[in-house]
Amino acid sequence: MFQLNADCLFEIFRCLEGNKATLHSCLLVNRFWCKISVRILWETPDVSAKLLNTLISCLPDESKNILHNNGIIFPNLNSLCPPGDHLFKKEVTLASTSKPPSFNYASFCKVLSISKIYYSVAETFLNNRLSINTKEIINLTQEILKLFMNVSSLKHLSYTSDDDHSPVNIKTPTNITFVHFPGAEHCLTYLSEFACTSNINSGILNQLSKICHNIQSLNIKFNKYADNADRVSDGLKNLISSQNNLKSLSLTYYNETNCWVDIIPSVTMHSDTLTKLSIKSVENHWPISFIKDFKNLRELDISLIYLSKDDAYSDFGHFEDLQHFIFPYLKRFNINLPTKVEPIVIKFLENNGENLEEFQCKSKCKNNSTKTVNFAVNKHCPRLKSLHTTFYERLSGISLKLIFMNCKELESIEILRRGTSLSGKELLEVIAQHSPKNFHELKLHNFYEEIDHEDLESFFISWKKRSPRKLFTLIFKDVCPETNNEKEGIIRKYEKEGLTEILRI
Repeated sequence: MFQLNADCLFEIFRCLEGNKATLHSCLLVNRFWCKISVRILWETPDVSAKLLNTLISCLPDESKNILHNNGIIFPNLNSLCPPGDHLFKKEVTLASTSKPPSFNYASFCKVLSISKIYYSVAETFLNNRLSINTKEIINLTQEILKLFMNVSSLKHLSYTSDDDHSPVNIKTPTNITFVHFPGAEHCLTYLSEFACTSNINSGILNQLSKICHNIQSLNIKFNKYADNADRVSDGLKNLISSQNNLKSLSLTYYNETNCWVDIIPSVTMHSDTLTKLSIKSVENHWPISFIKDFKNLRELDISLIYLSKDDAYSDFGHFEDLQHFIFPYLKRFNINLPTKVEPIVIKFLENNGENLEEFQCKSKCKNNSTKTVNFAVNKHCPRLKSLHTTFYERLSGISLKLIFMNCKELESIEILRRGTSLSGKELLEVIAQHSPKNFHELKLHNFYEEIDHEDLESFFISWKKRSPRKLFTLIFKDVCPETNNEKEGIIRKYEKEGLTEILRI
């Protein structure tokens, strides 16, 4: 019987990496399929107590003895503990002669989160003991990281100290010295993506800067709980400076200081290579003049959360420079739109809209404040393929028609409606009659309940007549919409015909 070789089968299974249930089924076919499926499943391990037990079973005898000598004792490691079993039992000792696992699972890993491993260890301790011993958690975490450093070659690494994703409400220590473990240099040399909080130990970041020179994507979160939050460590500056081909930079911060400004000299060293810049913050006023040097930017994301209900009390002077910047290769632009910033954004679109393919305008404005921005889109963004906008104005239907008329390459639009007269029925009619030939995706906020089954049926009948006809994706982003049987019947009917795909988020 003909059998595909390992490389061909690996590429086929690679297409299933987003479908772990199917990959798990492939494990059971035969050992050949199992070996290939395991490689893909373990490239990005989903850290959990069950997976943690697998990693413990992979530890070398030296690590097991270290843990045992520190009072950390495990049950028989020949099989995985099912959910609910105690992972830690004092009466059972480690057996160095335990049957080794079927695969060296850690060697397949390409994506690793130190924080997730630490949280998983801490949660396991918490579930099996009355209290958490931080020293024991660190000891076990370090031995697991030694395993990865010794056998893996990582592409993506995350080391954050915040507790945003912690199931046990703890923070990861900032001084886990994984960079000094045996094999760390080989493991981290080809790291291409790194995420961290700014308060990670400076010595660790300094050592990383000596090992890693190929990081292309850097994600830095300035932790509001960090010590010395008003300054950036030399280690972080050195890590940024030491990269040869940095392409993507994300800065996220929550404190009131301008501590991140300290990294600007290091960041601007990459003005020729940086193609993606993301700046996220909660109501901070900071200068953005430094981004003017990034002439090769393809993506610019400025996402700010304003806590005040009225921007009249906010100072948006930090936006002033934006209207003068020109990025000749910019394809994607995402920005919030306080009312006072509207003229600046319009000027920015006038300077940079010619090549834009995606524009997201997440507005918190009132009344007619996005009307001129929507007009600027249809006037200055002829190559737009994806648009996220808000309609407030009374003549929203006309604005949408103008966008369709002038943005002939538009494929997708996301509409947030606030106080507009644009009804669901009118919206679907405009889509059916005026959308460009490549248009195929509509995302709607707060429209589901008012669009009745007759409106949908009429729209789908019109859509069937389009040439060329594409699968139409309609996404409702309503908060807990109430389903309607007649409406759902129409949806199922045309989904079965392969005309549409309806999603609810």
